[in-house]
Amino acid sequence: MRIKGTSNPVCKLCGYAFFDLEKNTYICKLTETETDADNKCKKFKYDIFKYQPRKKPNFDKFSKKDFEL
Repeated sequence: MRIKGTSNPVCKLCGYAFFDLEKNTYICKLTETETDADNKCKKFKYDIFKYQPRKKPNFDKFSKKDFEL
């Protein structure tokens, strides 16, 4: 199964990276250094909660009747 976001292993999707608001940059928990959001490394660990789709779904085209059994 293909999981969106795993095909592009970058720091902004990694479980080891977090965004520091004071420095306005990503910091790696493993190396404890500043990193770029599009940086790649061999220890990439995908975090599904960091992935944000480019396009938000449009739920306005559905009605309550569409979801009834």
